[in-house]
Amino acid sequence: MRLVPGEFPPVVAQFYTSIFRNSEILSVARYGKVGPGPEGQAMTINFVLEGQEFVALNGGPEFTFSEAISFHISC
Repeated sequence: MRLVPGEFPPVVAQFYTSIFRNSEILSVARYGKVGPGPEGQAMTINFVLEGQEFVALNGGPEFTFSEAISFHISC
């Protein structure tokens, strides 16, 4: 599925938090006036699925949707 640029983080976070219990959206960071994306567009979204925290990134039109995932381990 190809998502409209800028729609990716909110759509993914809303979808997954709607199907997993004990899940929530924690925060949304948006682009400001200086960009690099359009002002107000979601840049990152922090969300929790069953106790595991994730961050969805808006890579812009240069990076299309894929099945890849990156892990960040907080120590």
